[in-house]
Amino acid sequence: PCPGLCGVNAQCQVINHKPFCSCLKDYYGNPFEQCMPKPAEPVHPCQPSPCGPYSECRELNDRAVCSCVPGMLGTPPNCRPECETHQECPSNRACFGQKCKDPCVGSCGFNALCAARDHRPECSCMEGFEGDPYTGCNPIARAPEPVNPCNPSPCGANAVCKERNGAGSCTCLPEYFGDPYTGCRPECVQNSDCDKFRACVNNKCKDPCPGVCGLNAECRVQNHSPICFCLEGYTGDPARGCSIEERVTERPRQEGCSPSPCGPNSQCREVNGHPVCSCQSGYIGTPPSCRPECVVSSECSQDRACLNQKCADPCPGTCGTDARCQVVNHNPICSCSPGFTGDPFIRCIKKEVERDPPEPINPCLPSPCGPNSQCRVVGTQAACTCQANYIGRPPNCRPECTNDAECASNRACQNERCVDPCPGACGSNAICQVINHRAVCTCSDGFEGNPLVQCDRSLPPTTERLTPCTPSPCGPNAECRERNNAGACYCLPNYEGNPYDVFSGCRRECDVNSDCAEKLACVNFKCVDPCPGVCGSQALCDIVNHVPTCVCPEGMIGDPFTRCELRLEEPITRAPPVCDQNTCGPNSICRIQNGVAVCKCQPEMTGTPPNCRPECVQSGDCESQRACVNYKCIDPCPGSCGQNAKCQVINHNPICSCSPDFTGDPFSRCYKEVRTTTPAPPTPCVPSPCGPNAECKVVGSKEACSCLPDYTGSPPNCRPECVLSTECAQNQACIRQKCTDPCPGSCGLNAKCTVVNHTPSCSCEEGYTGDPFTGCQFIQAKPPPEVDRSPPEDPCYPSPCGTNARCRPVDGGAVCECFENYFGNPYTSCRPECVTNSECSRNTACIQNRCKDPCPGVCGHNAECSVINHTPTCTCREGMVGNAFEQCLREEKPPAPSDPCYPSPCGLNTVCRSSGGNAVCECLPDFKGTPFGRGCYPECTINSDCPRDKTCVNKKCVDPCPGVCGYRAVCHAINNSPVCSCPNNMIGDPFVECKEAAPKDPCNPSPCRTNGICRVVGGRAECQYPECVINSDCSPNRACFNQKCRDPCVGACGVNAICNVVNHAPICSCPERH
Repeated sequence: PCPGLCGVNAQCQVINHKPFCSCLKDYYGNPFEQCMPKPAEPVHPCQPSPCGPYSECRELNDRAVCSCVPGMLGTPPNCRPECETHQECPSNRACFGQKCKDPCVGSCGFNALCAARDHRPECSCMEGFEGDPYTGCNPIARAPEPVNPCNPSPCGANAVCKERNGAGSCTCLPEYFGDPYTGCRPECVQNSDCDKFRACVNNKCKDPCPGVCGLNAECRVQNHSPICFCLEGYTGDPARGCSIEERVTERPRQEGCSPSPCGPNSQCREVNGHPVCSCQSGYIGTPPSCRPECVVSSECSQDRACLNQKCADPCPGTCGTDARCQVVNHNPICSCSPGFTGDPFIRCIKKEVERDPPEPINPCLPSPCGPNSQCRVVGTQAACTCQANYIGRPPNCRPECTNDAECASNRACQNERCVDPCPGACGSNAICQVINHRAVCTCSDGFEGNPLVQCDRSLPPTTERLTPCTPSPCGPNAECRERNNAGACYCLPNYEGNPYDVFSGCRRECDVNSDCAEKLACVNFKCVDPCPGVCGSQALCDIVNHVPTCVCPEGMIGDPFTRCELRLEEPITRAPPVCDQNTCGPNSICRIQNGVAVCKCQPEMTGTPPNCRPECVQSGDCESQRACVNYKCIDPCPGSCGQNAKCQVINHNPICSCSPDFTGDPFSRCYKEVRTTTPAPPTPCVPSPCGPNAECKVVGSKEACSCLPDYTGSPPNCRPECVLSTECAQNQACIRQKCTDPCPGSCGLNAKCTVVNHTPSCSCEEGYTGDPFTGCQFIQAKPPPEVDRSPPEDPCYPSPCGTNARCRPVDGGAVCECFENYFGNPYTSCRPECVTNSECSRNTACIQNRCKDPCPGVCGHNAECSVINHTPTCTCREGMVGNAFEQCLREEKPPAPSDPCYPSPCGLNTVCRSSGGNAVCECLPDFKGTPFGRGCYPECTINSDCPRDKTCVNKKCVDPCPGVCGYRAVCHAINNSPVCSCPNNMIGDPFVECKEAAPKDPCNPSPCRTNGICRVVGGRAECQYPECVINSDCSPNRACFNQKCRDPCVGACGVNAICNVVNHAPICSCPERH
């Protein structure tokens, strides 16, 4: 019965004579009509996981995405833990919890050292200890010291002794030669020790020529001395510079001195019509071969050095106070006089006589190595070596140099190191050569201008008429001015010299400290006294090798860079050495080790206690490509220049200029220069020919340039009053590019402010105590404490520490430490990281006394923030326009090319509108500035943009006080914040209301003595005392009853008895016959 009965994809079965239709396997539907394939069940891509072990699977767009479990390494399906066995870790690590960790942690006992080897901790006792290092090590019992064959040393001078197999062996020091048992000597001591083409420089035979001769001159060595000659075709003074020899038609020689036949460095006098030649003053030889007395020190006697081409004593001004100087092989050697100690290059102080000093456990305490050296314990002896950057042999370690004459002629002495003076000395497109220790800058071929600032490409020659100033007859750094068809040469401002000298011309008074006298320093290219404003109150300033050194006068103590105070006279008592403000000197750290006070300089300080000093005090102490900011030599460029501008450091100052193909104000922002193919009709002042920070005005159809307000110089070289604080007086700081007093609003209540080296220093007024940067409180008079004859148990009570410092007792002594985020000498006072912006790098700002990035939260949506001169500057991203401080929107379709506002010629934060075919620029509302040039800016964006006694509200600097404090309260603006306080004689909550203080009870506390009764009479306290308190207060025949002296016999004896008072007591007796 089946055929033709069931549908497609169905099968037929006959059961009990009847046909039954059913769909095939994996099909569904009506079997009598048609069965369709079953759809495939949805499969979860992560079940089962295809990712492998130690991985996790996530479904993304119906696909499995695999990643390793956090803490696992590799990529799925090969995720694995960092380790499973020790061998998968470095040999100094072990596998714990599938992590490679240090196996040493907690493995060794006390006084033990741990070293991880082959994944296992190996413990060993520290040097000088013995025992089981896995439980604990104890000090080794001292045994009789073996005889050291090298102590005392059997070696001669400049030799070192080394022990080998119980015997001593002498060897010469490196670069010394000879018999080490009698004495080793350097390669040379005088010129005759070298061949005739070499000179003895710093005990080495060297070529004396580098850096000796001028431009276009060659050097030849004759008998150890460098001789300079002009190149062929050149003439002039070869020691200064040669120029191309002018070809003139020879005329018959005239008798006399015109022209002079005497040669360079000579003078000519006519005697009877004949020339008589002689060398100029300060020169030696015979014309025409006059030469300076010396060029290198080796031409002088051993006790002289070549200074300014003269053999002179190098000692004056080299050594510190109370130090003596001895010249050895042309070099000044400083040492402390007998009975004195310290750093002889800074100051020697008188040794304190100690009675019965304890035998030192550490041979390096005190150090036997002398100044500028370091001591290490080797075995049981002290091993001395010179500190880094110092040369010589302890105890006579000395800096590499103290003046230029101690360096090769092509090196200069900066920061006691012989360095190349060229980096940072010349401007862009200039070539630097070192001649006689000085950097000489010249423009490259095809360039002209001031080589100390910038050389520009020379313009092609014009066919205009020649003037007396074209070409210029003047020397470098001089300008030619035309008057009445005649030219005259003048030195540029702040330059001096001979403007007609085509070789030397005009130069600044100084470029580096070594150009000045020993007692002067080079500040802003002038030799000035570096002391004013450097030292603190009551401190003395002494100048050593151009560097100001501050010391407290005798009888005073403290940090001489902040303040010196009178030393309180205390009774001399023998006490164990402890750390106090007098132990190590200023800018140092004191630690107690083995009962001995150990001193070292604070981090970022240089020198040796007690003469620790900051890295720099003024920019002249730094290399020429760095500036002194907050006593540190740093790169002054970050944050100085605007966007798309390049920065170059020249003589400590950041010089900003726009990159190639960019134009604008390099101090704010440089724009891509728009080049058009069709020349536009010339419009005066568009583009401006005046340069950055200048404005252009049309006067009589011609451009007239002038510097913007608050800018100095003359176009195109207009610049702000200051960029770094070092450009201001010592009692001012550079704030918003102006030299101003940094004190207003910097210190707290009841504090006074003094400016030290451009930085405000706060101290509490007399009678007040506390943190002077937040507020000082009146010192409450306390009754004198009872005298306790027992020795004090807590060395921190009372605290010996200064302001903003904490005290810790260590080994029976007190150690002071500055609070967190405070810095300085904890024994005198600690101060916050910054008080004004000028104490931070230029790409940060002083926010809540910390140098921080001022950008977060300042700019609007789609805007970018960059910090320029401590101030956050907001700009819209490329392709966006609008107010960058609020919101930037995508730029609409560019208008027709004829629109003068596209691209906009205006500066930042401006609006451009077209008027008469010209672009007119205007500042956005509430912005001010120069819309055509630098752009417009709000008055402030963060609090640090305002003076310390103002705060930034809605981009304006306003007084934060109005409406803040309560009734009768007084408000002071301190650190950009309002501080409320109640006036004197008033109490209460200054943020709510101040009230008159209740009349003070003169009897509370009572001014009366013991047992006295205080009563207020007429607003004053009067004390009333009882007639007696005990019997001894009365006469012997009286006794004290109820605080009154009375007869004690009354009622004391019986009937018919006699009473006598003996020593205040009644004595009763019966009369005779009773």
